[in-house]
Amino acid sequence: MHRKQFLLAAYFFQLFIFIYLSSHSPAQGLKNNVAKVPVAKGWARNSINTVIFRKNSLTTFNHLQYIAYHDEDSYVVIGKRKTGSAKWKLQRTTYKGNANDAHIL
Repeated sequence: MHRKQFLLAAYFFQLFIFIYLSSHSPAQGLKNNVAKVPVAKGWARNSINTVIFRKNSLTTFNHLQYIAYHDEDSYVVIGKRKTGSAKWKLQRTTYKGNANDAHIL
């Protein structure tokens, strides 16, 4: 009987923690800080910049954001900016793929 009570108490404790953490997640506090920041023109003739297997085309580390995409001439562009800034530092690489078929390089 004590084991059932213990398991039931443990279950409700876990449920409480889950509900508490779900309602107090850090992401909720960031909703008001989300903003669209223009970067530059990108390839828009197909899904090359949005395909499902792309991972981390925008990432943040140590108060810097990094981005990678194909520009309007299908060159790979990399860039970075400080979080909170609207100004990107962009570098067009020498890598150019056949973006017409939506395959990476």
